Amino acid sequence: MNNRLQVRMYPGLLMGLMVPLFLARSLAAQTVADEAAQQAEQRKPNDKLHVPMVKSATAKSVTEDGRKLVELQFEVNRPADGAPVIQRLVDVTPEQMKAWQQKYLDEISGTEQVVEDQERQLLIKDKGAAPAEPQTIAADAETRLMKFQGLPKLTAAFEQQLIDRCLMIRHIEVVNDERAEGMGPWSFGYLMQELANESATGIKPVDLVEDWLGHWQKNVLVNGFVVPQRKRGIEQLILNDWPRTADHELDLSKSPFRLLAIILRLDLRSNKVLGSERIDDGGAGEARLVYCAVDKAGQPLAFTVIFEYGINRRNFLEVWEWAWHWYDLRYKDQESEEYRVALEALTHQFTDRDSNVEAPPNRSSLNALRTNEIDLVSKIKPRPPAESVWEVREFRLDDGNEGHLRQVTVKQTPDLNFNGKKVLADFVNSNTPSILALRHSTPTDFPRGSDFLGGSAITPPNVIWQAGAIARKDARHLFSLGTCSGCHAREAFPEVGTPAAPFDNVQGATRQPPHFTHVRPRKKNDVAELSAFLTGRGPDQRPFKLVDPAGQKAADGTPLERPFGDLPVRAHDIYGLARFGAFYEIFREQRSQVH
Repeated sequence: MNNRLQVRMYPGLLMGLMVPLFLARSLAAQTVADEAAQQAEQRKPNDKLHVPMVKSATAKSVTEDGRKLVELQFEVNRPADGAPVIQRLVDVTPEQMKAWQQKYLDEISGTEQVVEDQERQLLIKDKGAAPAEPQTIAADAETRLMKFQGLPKLTAAFEQQLIDRCLMIRHIEVVNDERAEGMGPWSFGYLMQELANESATGIKPVDLVEDWLGHWQKNVLVNGFVVPQRKRGIEQLILNDWPRTADHELDLSKSPFRLLAIILRLDLRSNKVLGSERIDDGGAGEARLVYCAVDKAGQPLAFTVIFEYGINRRNFLEVWEWAWHWYDLRYKDQESEEYRVALEALTHQFTDRDSNVEAPPNRSSLNALRTNEIDLVSKIKPRPPAESVWEVREFRLDDGNEGHLRQVTVKQTPDLNFNGKKVLADFVNSNTPSILALRHSTPTDFPRGSDFLGGSAITPPNVIWQAGAIARKDARHLFSLGTCSGCHAREAFPEVGTPAAPFDNVQGATRQPPHFTHVRPRKKNDVAELSAFLTGRGPDQRPFKLVDPAGQKAADGTPLERPFGDLPVRAHDIYGLARFGAFYEIFREQRSQVH
């Protein structure tokens, strides 16, 4: 039997998938061994994350329809469908593949240390022996590609430059620019206008917004779970103070939402070289605009809205070109009009109506709209901070209801009632391999026929997801971190409610968010602060680490401490893709994370 999986990708057409990212749910829970064996298993290192998918790769020049392309053959460490060798035709030329390798060799030769993305952390290690010079890729023989040793470690200054100018754009000259006001292209009102796409749907933008806000005015049933209304909060804090036109309609040009950041999530892209697709990303990951609500005095509320857009690109070269346009912002002055013009040209590509003609009726690139808030309850009925809970909701354009935003399940996050229960342990134990590889997808029902995903993510202070029967504590952590509530609470933040870490007050002095918000609501002339989970630096500017909140131990029996810093990982990723193209992509594995 032939052990090769023949997969070919032509320009604009993906002919097959090497590895499905969203694995089918397991039908049976993993049998837990005796207690001693279980405890030993919990202490094992997560070695699966330290083994790349691709062991080695060779290339050959082929001609298709008069074009010279590259046929790649990969030897893989984790075979898919019993195929240890994968063969793919990729729409790059032999000259491009050689040039990317040469660029990699040139840049890695100038550094002593390299980094790898492992479990969304940068692992720094010493560089090995210099790889051999790249060879010309010929048509008559397989040419071995050079060994990938990791990415050159970026200087702290250049890493921060990529974060600030390309990935997490918060500069005050951008977020307070006239483009973010009124109906400018970065304003909340403009995004809602383009989502409605009235000429295609017949929906007036103000009706789209009123209908969306109506979800908080009544109880909503989502996946069998009732999401309670927050009627008084949405009316008193948002609707009642929203200026209206002479026709008594909401004036979208005076929307009470302030831009916090424009974010590139290129790291959530599919891998169009390996051929594995990530659901919803459109090929090149996502791009996001984040806002906070403000009260009638212009003070920020603990209520954020995130527009998450899928970036539609058909093949690897289109993904690479998209990455390069953002990477090209790195040397532009953020206070200059040149920078803002270039950024606006990029955002129009995904925020505007008809940006995805294959998604009727709105023809929008929007994947999801998420809200995170606590003030709709806490400001209406004050209560002790320890009893106040944040709530995350998710909305999607409903093509079955003529294009309105409809509340849906919060992805990767079961209903909170399952926390600590056997069903949670059953799911984690039966999906441990995919959870450890950051590739799991939590189904709407588990076991089959039983509602599982929540209608919203209720997030009490310091909550984590755990159950006593979970066999591997590292799987518990990664599952919990992947949920909305875990990522916004104790898995990614220090314990709050202590003198050292008081509860968050978004209208207080500008400071690093101590709880829940990764991008902090801001006053008009402040820059939105970021969580230590994102920056990798605590309030003292030291590397940010957290002791496992469920008590997992390290190999030596001491409490396990994990470093975090998602933005440095993303900075190295855009650098690797922009500089080394398809050669880098061969050795990169994408994740199924939501955040």
